[in-house]
Amino acid sequence: MIIWRGSGFLVVVIAAIFMLGIQFVGTAVFGNAWYAQNSIWVGGIGLLLAGVAVWPVAQRLNGEPDRVLVDQATGQPVVLKCSHSLFFVPVQYWTWILGGIGLLMIIGGVLDW
Repeated sequence: MIIWRGSGFLVVVIAAIFMLGIQFVGTAVFGNAWYAQNSIWVGGIGLLLAGVAVWPVAQRLNGEPDRVLVDQATGQPVVLKCSHSLFFVPVQYWTWILGGIGLLMIIGGVLDW
């Protein structure tokens, strides 16, 4: 079960697009056998690129203006902030999570862990 708030689901969409895209490019250029042998570090490149792509999306989502409403009973302003998260982690931190996992996959694939 995927848990998200706001537009947090975009992290999954972006990661899937980059992972599938790198798989299609790898198999189209080098063939299925090559991709099967090198899928770990090539997938790591896909996650690293996905992490880079999540950053501007997170900046755009966090740049949304807050809504300020006035409470009728007290006359005090109430600020409504929209938060965007995936598995309770804010979207901007997924840049580092995806990039870190991708980097570990690249190192593990190259060193054949």
